[in-house]
Amino acid sequence: MAKTIKELADDLGVSKQTVQYHFRSLPAKLYTKNDKGVYSLNDEAVKLLTQKISPEPAKKTTKENDDLYSILSNQLVTKDKQIHELLVHQTQLQKLLDQQQVLTLQANQKIFALETSLEEKNKDNHVSEEPKKSPSEHTEKTDQQTMKFDATKKKTGETSKPLSNKKGFFSRWFN
Repeated sequence: MAKTIKELADDLGVSKQTVQYHFRSLPAKLYTKNDKGVYSLNDEAVKLLTQKISPEPAKKTTKENDDLYSILSNQLVTKDKQIHELLVHQTQLQKLLDQQQVLTLQANQKIFALETSLEEKNKDNHVSEEPKKSPSEHTEKTDQQTMKFDATKKKTGETSKPLSNKKGFFSRWFN
């Protein structure tokens, strides 16, 4: 059955320009031109153009599909095993981390308890060695230290100079 270029393009689902492009390579005996200028393609021309233009890819054989399926399914099984092993490993690591945190907490609690008991012992020893002094005894001690300091100053001949008479570093150099 003879078809026009437009009809063949519609049947193949491609543009008219695509069919015209491939139409130019056909020999003249495969098509006819009517008095209106419309080309009519015979059955052999339709078959050749369909083979050239057809967007359908070559289909794979069943054997190739089966081989591909078996390869992919084997890979999937392997990946599933790897994922399972990684999850088991992750679970073990999480348990170890939890145990480590518990041990660290226990160690910190023991250290705190030992430090507290050591501080209490030190307080008890410090309090028992020093007799309690009254505030008046503390002031007497401070007064005695002040007198000793003044006596030492008199022996060395030092007198206290007012701070306002001292010159700064730069004023000594530049004035």
